[in-house]
Amino acid sequence: MTELPTLEKHARPEDPAHHDFFAEHHDGKVYFCPWPGYEKRGFKDLLRWNLGDNPHAEKKKSASPTPNVEQDPLAKLAAAREAGADLLVMWLGHATFLIEIDGVRVITDPLFGRASPFVPRQAPAPLTAQQIEGVDIVLLTHGHRDHFDASSLASLANHNPDALFVTPVGLNKALPGSCKRKLEVDWWDHFTVRGVRFTHTPSQHWHQRTPFDRNKALWGGWHLHGAHTLYHMGDSGYFEGFKTVAHVLETPDVMMLPMGAYEPRWFMGPQHMDPAGALQSWKDVGATWGIPMHWGTFDLSNEPLDAGPKEFRELLAEDPAGEQLAKHFHELPHGGVASWKNKELLSR
Repeated sequence: MTELPTLEKHARPEDPAHHDFFAEHHDGKVYFCPWPGYEKRGFKDLLRWNLGDNPHAEKKKSASPTPNVEQDPLAKLAAAREAGADLLVMWLGHATFLIEIDGVRVITDPLFGRASPFVPRQAPAPLTAQQIEGVDIVLLTHGHRDHFDASSLASLANHNPDALFVTPVGLNKALPGSCKRKLEVDWWDHFTVRGVRFTHTPSQHWHQRTPFDRNKALWGGWHLHGAHTLYHMGDSGYFEGFKTVAHVLETPDVMMLPMGAYEPRWFMGPQHMDPAGALQSWKDVGATWGIPMHWGTFDLSNEPLDAGPKEFRELLAEDPAGEQLAKHFHELPHGGVASWKNKELLSR
């Protein structure tokens, strides 16, 4: 076992416009979003949503039942590696990505089965945990079961015993026993592994795994910076903190854009972005490339499974900057790969 990396923290910027996103976010009992404008949703809101009508029901019936799945994902991976890619991104569904950045192999929010006993996959997992080897770091964004799956984590740990499992503060204790190397991080904490810096960033979301642990652990996104730079936003409603991420950290080459589980807006708005929020966050951060995520894998809300990217492309068609952004928008199939060498796109 090698030593755990050293944690450091980014300093709060002098500009007061960004201070809310560096503010205290734990009151001694629970974590919270310290910036203005965030409205919590509770059990009564959940009941109101589940007992209400779905205005998108007819569209949902006519939507494609099974999203696209890459037929030979391992061949795609091998081809990108053989081409000398120094940044490789494979979408495994929902918020799960296999990332190879400057020689460091990373997986985010690994989930290879159901999101819960009641939420099956709508698209099969392109790879199993047994097929993913040589993982250096496993990054978790938060504790919701469609992002933090104990069975998937245990299986991944069994096949990658030296991997480092990194969670927001409060979540290490939920890791399976097979996850031997583990680290907890707060917002703006960062550590470096083989020249790649990993920073845990704020997001507008919440935590719950049991009826009794609401917001007992933190949530957030991940910014990776080496010769390439990548930003996985985690789950988040749209908030001004994306501008702070852009102010404090390097502009990403690639940004994962959440665009699923967003209807109805009155309920989902504070916690999940719709395509309009995803587009604005892309503009706020200024990333070169955008890859959609958090859509098409699980049926979690009112909109059709494939609605997010469709609506996003419609918004691009109407946006003054949309033509240029559309050239850098990667809608990957499950198991699809995008790769770059020296900042130049090799494949998608």
